[in-house]
Amino acid sequence: MSRLSPRRTAHRLAVIALAAFTAATALGAALAPGAGAATPLTAGAATPLTAGPATPPGPKASVALPSGLEPPSPYLPADSCDYTVKPGVGRFAALIQQTYQGTGSYGVVSSCPSEGMVSEHTEGRAWDWAVSVANRAQLAQANALFAWLLAPDSAGRQAANARRLGIMYIIWNRQILGTYDLAGGWQPYSCSGVTACHQDHVHFSFSWAGAQAATSFWTGRVAANDYGPCAGPGQMFALPYRAFNPTPCADFTPVAADSTVVRAIQGYQRVRLAIGAAGPAVTALQRALGGQVAGGSFDGQTQDLVTTFQERRGLAATGVVDQATWASLAGFVSGGAASLAGTPAPNPVAVPRGNVVRAPAGLTPGQYLRSVNARFAAVMQGDGNFVLYDNGRPRWATNTTYLGTVMAVQGDGNLVVYGPGGALWASGTAGSGAGDFLAMQDDGNLVLYSAAGRAVWATNTSS
Repeated sequence: MSRLSPRRTAHRLAVIALAAFTAATALGAALAPGAGAATPLTAGAATPLTAGPATPPGPKASVALPSGLEPPSPYLPADSCDYTVKPGVGRFAALIQQTYQGTGSYGVVSSCPSEGMVSEHTEGRAWDWAVSVANRAQLAQANALFAWLLAPDSAGRQAANARRLGIMYIIWNRQILGTYDLAGGWQPYSCSGVTACHQDHVHFSFSWAGAQAATSFWTGRVAANDYGPCAGPGQMFALPYRAFNPTPCADFTPVAADSTVVRAIQGYQRVRLAIGAAGPAVTALQRALGGQVAGGSFDGQTQDLVTTFQERRGLAATGVVDQATWASLAGFVSGGAASLAGTPAPNPVAVPRGNVVRAPAGLTPGQYLRSVNARFAAVMQGDGNFVLYDNGRPRWATNTTYLGTVMAVQGDGNLVVYGPGGALWASGTAGSGAGDFLAMQDDGNLVLYSAAGRAVWATNTSS
């Protein structure tokens, strides 16, 4: 598939929408039909989580299942570029296609640059099942599988088969369901188009235990939570999966502005690197990014990591390391505390505006909104990108890059990022009414509210 394929774009949206799984907050209004979320199609609505006590027929396990059961998987976001189909995902895909004849596969693996944002496809632990809501036979097959996955077992434990398989979340027909929010059930999924709305395929993402075929459906033994690989301090990427990890990954931790990693970046700031390069500058780059063993050779894996870093930081995604990339890397690894010159950089969050900005007003470069709990910040950066950070790690961005850019909450209800030549990005909410305000909430969602308190737009990044 090409980098710009609609299916891959849909998975970028899926990652942004993951926060919909925990909708039992005031921010759930941002996902309601009144806030612009798409209304699920009745014809393709998935079976609710109130199935009867008898488990519906479905795929058969090849081992005797234990009386114990895995707990619902926590959300384990992808943070590596590991292009191998994990055994549990491959076996699940084969089993489903064998059980439900006439269905197909849209694949498991895609590259980090093709996904851009976080996606389990980049770690080989997501699968797209090719079924269509427009095909009545396939629609029935999809609903039959959901009924089997989500039904309680004889002990009354919800979604027993999904948990035995290590399924983490499912996206289908304008709806999304996380097994770690079973009480919330299927939530509306904001999207546009058949592929982006997952009406021509079902997306399954797996926990690490499920992806490695270590869960009870495959082994007959209840699996412990496997948290997978973790990125190191200051790094955007983790190494590919190597072994079971019983410890949750820590939140992003920046390195000191005078650390060896930052000093190395500053020392190579004028060195241009591209595929085929080798030497200590490449080693410094690889140590800063994470994601692979720092061997000092700029190979295809390094190029993918660089391109993805550039995409997420709002830079030109060339895969070539130039001075702008070094500068952004110095700022990222240090949490904004370091610059290329070797002196402390201007703090990008030095001029706060509280957690709310009301129309007509906005943010100029260097200003930000910070949640009351101080975990989340929406920053109008000096490089022109408007970025939402979670403890220093980017979660959402407008991907705008012009210097001198400002963010405006307009009196007409539209949220707009302006560059020197005009609008670069907009929320598309003009006409929602005067008196709108933008709020950085404690759950991680950045929401545009009407004067009456109705959510009209949101980043859908609640945690």
